[in-house]
Amino acid sequence: MLSFDKIILGFKMRNLKSSFNYKARMAFYRNLHVLLKNNMQVDEILKRFVEVYSNGGKKPKAPLALITGDISAKLNSGLSLNVALQPWVPYQEMMMVKAGEESSKLTETITDIIKIMKKQRQIFNSIMKALIYPGFLMFGASYVVTIIAQRVVPRLAKVSDVDKWPPVSILLMHISNLVNDYGKEFVFFLLALSLFIAWTVPNWSKRLPTVRIKMDNIAPYSLYRVLHGATFLMNLSVMLKAQIQLVDILAELKSKASPWLKDRIDAIQYNIELGSSLGVSLEKSGYEFPDRQAVVFLKMISDASGSEDSVYQYAEDWLDDAVERVDRTGSFLLGVGIVFIGLVAILILVGVQGMSDAIVNR
Repeated sequence: MLSFDKIILGFKMRNLKSSFNYKARMAFYRNLHVLLKNNMQVDEILKRFVEVYSNGGKKPKAPLALITGDISAKLNSGLSLNVALQPWVPYQEMMMVKAGEESSKLTETITDIIKIMKKQRQIFNSIMKALIYPGFLMFGASYVVTIIAQRVVPRLAKVSDVDKWPPVSILLMHISNLVNDYGKEFVFFLLALSLFIAWTVPNWSKRLPTVRIKMDNIAPYSLYRVLHGATFLMNLSVMLKAQIQLVDILAELKSKASPWLKDRIDAIQYNIELGSSLGVSLEKSGYEFPDRQAVVFLKMISDASGSEDSVYQYAEDWLDDAVERVDRTGSFLLGVGIVFIGLVAILILVGVQGMSDAIVNR
């Protein structure tokens, strides 16, 4: 069993790590990059970070002072930067730092990390926009329908002649009855369905794989594929540029991957071990990952000299395209949400007007 002290330590570590968020890490990498370009040693840089974040030693328990202090202490004990960063940064960032250290190109790699972080944030923000805005519209429309169903339609039904209602009013009445009779069950079903979909996005892969491949073209599965396809391509290209063996890169990327991504890397790895190139292995995997165009391109340039730089450039372009694709998906979903709102508004206005006319003509 874990001791109480270890549990408390775990909580403190998680709280500290939350302080080393995107904004803090971006500032860390930018400052690290500038000082590395000025030929400062990493251990000296971290000592300076500790001094700055602790306000010259006046605030030694400030979160960023504690984090950089831990990194600095590990460097002083002889550990490499990637090992010192491991408890504090996402796994992909740690791997890229490791690649930079092993290739003696740490300064360039830090530049790549900054680029990837920016693009990932753009993609993530685009995904949130694509999902939240339409979801908010749907929720708003559903709330209005519920109010109409519970408060307006039953009262109008009591004071007007239902036999004189037009078809739209009859439809609104049936919808109102469904909402009143099964509204709670429907909300519970939607919540359960949302949780199920959220679980399947990173986990569903082995069962009905051909169905999942097709679903990867439909949101939210397509958004997940874009996000992780972009991250995979960029990490792969940076480590290839650092002259790390492809088999070792895939093993590293797979070690912290979701079940969905792990199955795709497994298939690529299997074909590479049989002697196929990266592009051919992607094609033979059958997953169309990261996407069909990327597979075709990587197959064309896999055996060419200097392909590492070509993969890197393609990965950068693919990241830009990924942001645009997510934005297009978001615009489509937003359009669907607006159309849904419009149809609901027409249904309510025309339906209630028909009920009101039946009162006048009663």
